[in-house]
Amino acid sequence: MNRYKRTLVAMIGASSVLLAGCSENSFEAFETTGAATVTTNPGTISQKNFSLLADDPQPTVIDPNDGSFKQTDVVLTIFTGDRNNQTITDPHTVTFVSEYGLINPPTCETGADGTCSVTWSAIKRPDLGGPGSDYYVTIVAYASGEETFFDTNGNTLFDDGDAGFEDLEEPFVDADGDDIFTPGDTIIDVVSTNDPTGANGVHDLGDGFFNGTGCTHSSLCAARPTIMIWDDIILKIDGPATP
Repeated sequence: MNRYKRTLVAMIGASSVLLAGCSENSFEAFETTGAATVTTNPGTISQKNFSLLADDPQPTVIDPNDGSFKQTDVVLTIFTGDRNNQTITDPHTVTFVSEYGLINPPTCETGADGTCSVTWSAIKRPDLGGPGSDYYVTIVAYASGEETFFDTNGNTLFDDGDAGFEDLEEPFVDADGDDIFTPGDTIIDVVSTNDPTGANGVHDLGDGFFNGTGCTHSSLCAARPTIMIWDDIILKIDGPATP
């Protein structure tokens, strides 16, 4: 199950809306001798097109029949795109955090297809009462990017003519699975608008401004054009439900 942790900021008025984008097409074409024209998109990752998927979201780490443990690997893949729903082709570093198990490697760099993969491994039985002992494991991926806005006027910029944006809070590992940050969840202390040092030891909420490139809004453009965007996934580690 994927969940986005954000606040919807809507401006339903006669004059003010938020929007982020670029006024120029971010694609570039170049030619090399003896090769066909290659299209690249060195853009900014948009929250709306940052997606974490697992090749097996219900691995049988713990056998539901006899309770036995089995060493298990799951491939996690991140997909990236820009605000215009185009694949990002230049490299971006993505970091992964899991409440239980190992991530190898802990980061990956996206390629020309806008994706990269790591492996999650269960190497020991979850400790009684500890992370993973409820047979659900939350994994978070995050990278530098921009927030999503609703491009009402279709000009690819965040301006006063747009309807709103999604104000992202700082990423965290939702250990109890309630979709909100609560005591016991793991803080991922990253550099953000509210936390420029990335070391304040608290979970930062959205700042009320649009963090993104191409912002021309009269009052809602953040000082920092990028923010840590993120997605999470929950693995059910006692296998698929019995029919």
